[in-house]
Amino acid sequence: RELHRTQFLTDRARLLDARHGAGNYNGDVITFTVVRNASDTPSHLTLKSGDLYYFGYKLNGIWLQGPSRDAAGESLTLDFTDTLATNDPLMLGGASCIIELDLTEMGSQLNGTVGLSLCTMLSKLTMPATNGVANAPLTLGDIAKLEYVDITGQTAVNTGTTGIFDLSKHTRLTILLAGGTSLTNIKLPEGSPLETLVMPSTLQTLTLRYLPKLTENGLTLQGTQNVTELNFAECPYLDWRSLVTRCPNLRYIRVEGIAGRVRSSLLDYFMEAYDNGTLNGLNANGGIQTYPALIGT
Repeated sequence: RELHRTQFLTDRARLLDARHGAGNYNGDVITFTVVRNASDTPSHLTLKSGDLYYFGYKLNGIWLQGPSRDAAGESLTLDFTDTLATNDPLMLGGASCIIELDLTEMGSQLNGTVGLSLCTMLSKLTMPATNGVANAPLTLGDIAKLEYVDITGQTAVNTGTTGIFDLSKHTRLTILLAGGTSLTNIKLPEGSPLETLVMPSTLQTLTLRYLPKLTENGLTLQGTQNVTELNFAECPYLDWRSLVTRCPNLRYIRVEGIAGRVRSSLLDYFMEAYDNGTLNGLNANGGIQTYPALIGT
């Protein structure tokens, strides 16, 4: 009973803080920056709550909208009508209870890092940039429940290092739409139920490992001319030989789980490329080795 009362009082205090935008609620935020003019068409942000909570956004410590009440499973739309610049960092309160965040209508106005590290319940993130000029790197921290991510057209998106988008912790991931970005390396979660994957033409490292549900129809490679590294293992519905053919500028390769016969012409290709010094391999840790790594029975 004591534990129950303690939890009850803690939850009540948390809701009271959220209702009035005070106390610990001020630290439960998503930080982001939007560039827009008051004369622009109003922008909107839509979120879905995973619990009864309050949501709103503030600038320089002043709440511009909310906090507004939202029940579990319900959606809430926040409007942005003011002039905002790069030196006006916004804070969206209620981060820890957001399960879906839709920035579609303002994806092209984002300019600066979007801090999602407190969004421990977040499963769906939608933030495409329709005109391809957005500058919105992401900070994901230790959150690990993402199932759906749409970053289409976010030309400067990354997760901490330029060109790299790391979702390796998100083992629930089913859909990733990264077309039109400038990413060179996308780190996917091994063993995830990934079914739909769109990769940009800028990709240099193509890593597809232990993705049991990803099919040829579910994989879209917008371009493969820049791919120099292929790391493939145990994707039963994908043909690694087709991927090799589609990547004419491969320099490093590792394929695990090869079974059955392999055409002699393909083996000749590997041997000739190795002899010419144009194709090397990758070891189990992803490091470079001098010969192509083709592993199987």
